[in-house]
Amino acid sequence: MLKTRKDFSSELKKMSDQLSQLGTPTGYGCTEERFDELLGLARGLNETKPVRIVSKWMWLDIDYTEDPITLKELIEKNLQPSRLKIRFINFDETEEVRGKTWFYSSYLVSLHKNALVETEDFFYILFGSGIRRCLTPEDVNMGMVQV
Repeated sequence: MLKTRKDFSSELKKMSDQLSQLGTPTGYGCTEERFDELLGLARGLNETKPVRIVSKWMWLDIDYTEDPITLKELIEKNLQPSRLKIRFINFDETEEVRGKTWFYSSYLVSLHKNALVETEDFFYILFGSGIRRCLTPEDVNMGMVQV
């Protein structure tokens, strides 16, 4: 089906509205003085899972109300319907993405000490403050989020 001018206008307005919403401060994150403590905690939880220190981050709660099957699959895997959107990676033990911008984490497993986020494959130390937003899966997939 071809999109009309009205469809495009509606999509542009939605994108503009999404980009203009900043989000809510989380109270999560840490200063540099806590890096050693949080690295030690990560090692104690899983010594083989790599650690990344990230800044300019956003916690995205993804609303799967319209997709209960995906939500059920995440819950069965003990994952939260949330991801991090990261603007800058300050340190990456794997050296895969150091310095890369606009990076998404995989789904979250848990948050420790308000500054250490665990996903299936990494620990993320949240450096500095960040914000939290609730979005639809489509919004996340379209990259309609700015940190």
